[in-house]
Amino acid sequence: MAAEAGKKFIQCVEVTEAQREFASAMLNLLSMDFSMESEYADVLRYNSFMRERNTRETDAEGNCALGDGFFKGVFPNNNGRDFFKLEGDVLKAWTGRYGDKIVDFGAGKLNNTRTLRAAGVYVSAFEPYFVTTGDEIHKQKSLEIAERFLEEVESGVEYTSVFISSVFNSVPFMEDRKKIAAIAAALCYPKGQVVCWCQSNEAHQFTATKKKSVQDEARLTFDLDYEPNTILGDISKHPKVQKGHTSEEMTGIFAPKFRKIKRLDLIQKFWYLEAIEPILDVDALADALDFEFDLPYPDGSTMGLAGRAREVFEKRLGVKLPGKEGSYGK
Repeated sequence: MAAEAGKKFIQCVEVTEAQREFASAMLNLLSMDFSMESEYADVLRYNSFMRERNTRETDAEGNCALGDGFFKGVFPNNNGRDFFKLEGDVLKAWTGRYGDKIVDFGAGKLNNTRTLRAAGVYVSAFEPYFVTTGDEIHKQKSLEIAERFLEEVESGVEYTSVFISSVFNSVPFMEDRKKIAAIAAALCYPKGQVVCWCQSNEAHQFTATKKKSVQDEARLTFDLDYEPNTILGDISKHPKVQKGHTSEEMTGIFAPKFRKIKRLDLIQKFWYLEAIEPILDVDALADALDFEFDLPYPDGSTMGLAGRAREVFEKRLGVKLPGKEGSYGK
């Protein structure tokens, strides 16, 4: 950094022999010698939860503004506060595009789920890292949400659209996003569609880090090098990855699991994608279920629902999934 700034002199701190071991551990573990993909993979996964500061605004009746990913495909020029409620012609246009049986995959605090349910839309919600108050994951509530989700999937309801809205930016690794796409394809198989909304690589936070400018400490981020357009923030409390996608990356995630990318539009530096004609890949699905339903938690435990998820999807799809329940995170 000093060299880039053209400085001829910099301040330094002398480390004594008594401090050597401690200083070496701190430098190696915190700033130099580490691998995000291995040593800190689980930390980044469970730190992907929606932060309390991201709660959407509500109206006087307590209705929450609808998330952008749930309406930009139909109403690209509107914002969330235009949809505290879905009713009348707006609801008709919405269901005309997405149908009335929805999956909210990565549902955050279930705000969008509640708004849609209030409008009479059937919604199955999945959120592995549910936060009630504060920025602490409520594992028991997360398990309750997951168990209800699996019960609804098992019922055989024919989902018309699977939404993955504002999720992929916080999922730290490409392999994880591809697993979600495999599950989404299975959920909307054979006639449904997937709808994905996530930040592009042109979003400000990804271009700003490349300028090496920091506005304030609270928003301090820095680039990671294991994937392009990937940054790390919230460093002092719950380090969280944010990823900006290119059009090629979006296609690469969904094209193997859907025969047709119906739409891929850049709307206000966000990608809006619709993919149809889902492909049922039992090998990829088995691997994805073993992963997604055995995600890690900060206390060292895992979700522990991979076996149940396998049974549910086998019953739903009338297939036998290869292999056994995975041991991820154990």
